[in-house]
Amino acid sequence: MRIVRALCFFVTLLLLLTPLAWAQHSLSVPDRVERAIKEKEPSWNLVSVMVRKTKEENYSYFRLKYEEQEVGIHMNEYEVPTQISPNSLLTAAPRERTLLKDIGDEAYLLSSSPYGRASRFDVVFRKGKVRISIEAGSAEVAKRIATYLADALPPRNNGMHPTPHTKPLMNHE
Repeated sequence: MRIVRALCFFVTLLLLLTPLAWAQHSLSVPDRVERAIKEKEPSWNLVSVMVRKTKEENYSYFRLKYEEQEVGIHMNEYEVPTQISPNSLLTAAPRERTLLKDIGDEAYLLSSSPYGRASRFDVVFRKGKVRISIEAGSAEVAKRIATYLADALPPRNNGMHPTPHTKPLMNHE
């Protein structure tokens, strides 16, 4: 009788926990970004979130604030990774850029805002079918948040999110 009870308990527990594990795995990309921010940077407040999903685009914007610092996160999700234009990682305005090695499939730190705002840094990266741009007042904050978000995105080599290119999109000379 104890074996039957233990078996029933185990099966019930398994049935109850399976949907929770599935829900964690099936989070949307904006939900993954929001969760990563809340878990990794709990002192930062999520001031605003905008998600626009239409037939033409799948765009999200997050604005964070901590004391006097603000961070803006722009995110575009594409149907397939090859839709991400090589030039979309860099702005048209001339800016100092540095290749970042361990963030997503390809990442750059862009300094000196093209709009004349002093002390503005952007980290722009792609991972699989997602392109994210992070605007921050310091390079350290931009890189730290970019690392958290890249880690939170779905794996890029699982068949659903393949890496579209075998080498970086831009010439780094």
